[in-house]
Amino acid sequence: MTLLGRGAVTIWNDIDPAGREIFYAWHEQEHMIERVGIPGFLRGRRYIAIDAEIEWFTLYETTTAAVMSGPDYLARLNSPTDWTRRAVGEFRNVTRGLTEVVAGRGVTDGACLLAVGLTVDDAAGDRLRGVAAALVEDLVGVPGVCAAFVTEADRAASRVETAEKRERGTANEVPDMVVMVEASRPEPLAAARAKLDAELAAIHGLRLLRPPATYRFEFEVLAQALAPA
Repeated sequence: MTLLGRGAVTIWNDIDPAGREIFYAWHEQEHMIERVGIPGFLRGRRYIAIDAEIEWFTLYETTTAAVMSGPDYLARLNSPTDWTRRAVGEFRNVTRGLTEVVAGRGVTDGACLLAVGLTVDDAAGDRLRGVAAALVEDLVGVPGVCAAFVTEADRAASRVETAEKRERGTANEVPDMVVMVEASRPEPLAAARAKLDAELAAIHGLRLLRPPATYRFEFEVLAQALAPA
């Protein structure tokens, strides 16, 4: 995938079955449009599970990581709409990271995504940052893979308590680092996963918070499309 900026909000979530239709209507008619309308937000994309323990993965791209701890985003998080208050109460198993791109390669978008959320100690974080550029090169070298990225969370910003987070009723988990790989079809992602598994297994002090999972593209909002003509 071509990330449009240097920041990425990465969100895994399930929904209570009773709130599934509420989620779809709210997410598509209000929430993603609202988020991408925040200054510095460039695009929002939602993916649904092909083979994953968590059903949805949502990705917001921002110009810089600073946007995600800036006043405009925090103002929205602390002023949830009535529809948001109702919808987020249906969320389950939320993992959310406000991340910055460490390394990336790719200029095209595919319809299928492999996403991994990692917990790392200091040594493992240093090691992964050190090999990130080589890792994404290896991943985009897999036939059929069109892009790969490694991002790192701002842990403090990701854990800030907000009104919207309180509406969910439970704390979300925060990944220290996230790896994303994209392809037009699921099959290349299986080969990319095998390569990624081998690379990650060699890094001591690393734990899979959200294990490698494949998703297909479901919905998108572009800031450019929201701008007045």
